[in-house]
Amino acid sequence: MKERHEDGEPFWTLPGGGLQSDEAARTGLRRELWEELSCPVEIGTACGQWWYAHQSSRLTTSLYRVFRTYVLATPAPNRAEGVLEAQWFSPGELPARTLPQVRRLVRASSA
Repeated sequence: MKERHEDGEPFWTLPGGGLQSDEAARTGLRRELWEELSCPVEIGTACGQWWYAHQSSRLTTSLYRVFRTYVLATPAPNRAEGVLEAQWFSPGELPARTLPQVRRLVRASSA
């Protein structure tokens, strides 16, 4: 999905976000997908995880956990959440402003 935060230019990333303090990963992913794309999903197996140091904030490091997820309706981007657009891309056709960590995951998953 194409997203823009208050601090910069639009970029392409995977949907998702931070967990609430008492929230399980799959529950948080389901909530985030509903908030960002207004669509129900079925969450499958874990694909991997990795640490990422944010470029926009030197003091922020996140643990990314990725799950195989099946979208059950047409995504509807929520501009109030900073989501500008939602599109499907093949691994070799990711847009230029796709986050580096997303590119690495896609390469590793499609090899």
